[in-house]
Amino acid sequence: PQIQGFTEETEINHGIAQGMLVTLGKIYGYETYAPPHDQTIRKFQDKPLGDYVTVSDCTDIFRGPNLAKIREIDTLWFDEDDYGLFPVYAFEVEETTRVKSGLDRLLKIPKRFPVRFYIIGPTEKEKGLFDQYINQTPFREYADRFLFKFYEELEELYNSALIHND
Repeated sequence: PQIQGFTEETEINHGIAQGMLVTLGKIYGYETYAPPHDQTIRKFQDKPLGDYVTVSDCTDIFRGPNLAKIREIDTLWFDEDDYGLFPVYAFEVEETTRVKSGLDRLLKIPKRFPVRFYIIGPTEKEKGLFDQYINQTPFREYADRFLFKFYEELEELYNSALIHND
């Protein structure tokens, strides 16, 4: 992976954000996941996103009625113990007003996993929606597990982590 920034094209930025998140997860020692569809159609640094993930399918980790929604979460980081992989961080990249859909997807992860949830967005508009929704049901109950981060914060962390990893 190389130093990376965002562009003016929203569709490309979604893949860039996912690529940064997957790469960061690997740098920090986690197994990483992105949805199967995104693994093939999204690109990061001219390669399919699937070239960067270490878990191509999370079906065995999340059996149950919410599997279809969980499989669509933009990026997941997993740790491992004696029982296998389990999620520790979950990320939704939201470029538009779909912040609520991202929050809904994140809450589909079973409660038994103490996952930290992140919404990653480009502007104050997405942050404002996040702040509005996080104070409503059902998100209010889990507000301490949710964080919002801007694209620029993700870019700074990614580029710093690359330098320090080298």
